[in-house]
Amino acid sequence: RGIAYLNDHIYINSGKDFNDRFYLYKYDKQGEELLETDTLYSAFAGWSTITADDQYIYAADQYVIYAFDPEADTLAGTYPRPNFSPDGLAYDPQKEHFYLGNGVGAIMQINKQGEELNFYVIPHEIEGLSWDNWSPGGPFLWAYYRMSEASGMIGAVRLDPATGKTTGVGFVGTNLSGNND
Repeated sequence: RGIAYLNDHIYINSGKDFNDRFYLYKYDKQGEELLETDTLYSAFAGWSTITADDQYIYAADQYVIYAFDPEADTLAGTYPRPNFSPDGLAYDPQKEHFYLGNGVGAIMQINKQGEELNFYVIPHEIEGLSWDNWSPGGPFLWAYYRMSEASGMIGAVRLDPATGKTTGVGFVGTNLSGNND
C-alpha cells in the first residue's frame, strides 16, 4: 500500500488482513533482502500510505497521521487529519507540513495540527506522492499516477508545492510487477 525510504532502508506496508493485522516490511537499500517484519494492528483499514523523514515513518490511517519510530518499534506521535482520504502522502521536514493526494487529483497541504494550508487539483489520479528536497531549484512535490489500466504504464510529474503547477519535468515508466492494483 505504501513505500518509504529511511536510514538506508526501504519500508513497505501491506493492507490489513482478516485479523485486523497489517505488516511493515523493512528491506535493505537495494530492496533485495527482507530484514524485518513488524506486525501492526488497526481497527480501521490500516495505513493507506506512508512517507518518512530522517527519523520517523509517517502513516495515514482512518482519522490520524501516525509518527512511527521503526528503531524503537513504537508510535512516537499522532497528528489529526482532515476528512480527506489519501492515496499518497509526502512530508516537508523543513516546514513540518504534510501533503495528502487522492485519486481525483486533489492535493491538500496541512500542518501538524491538521489545519488546511493549501488545496489544489491536478489532472491526474494520484497513486502516490513524494517530497524532493535534493533537486536544484527545489523543493518539489512529485505526484505518481497510472497512465492506463491496460498499458501498465505509470507516470510522474514534478510540481511546485506552493501552487500545484507542473515544473515541466516528469517521466513515464513501466509497472514491472504487472499488478494494476
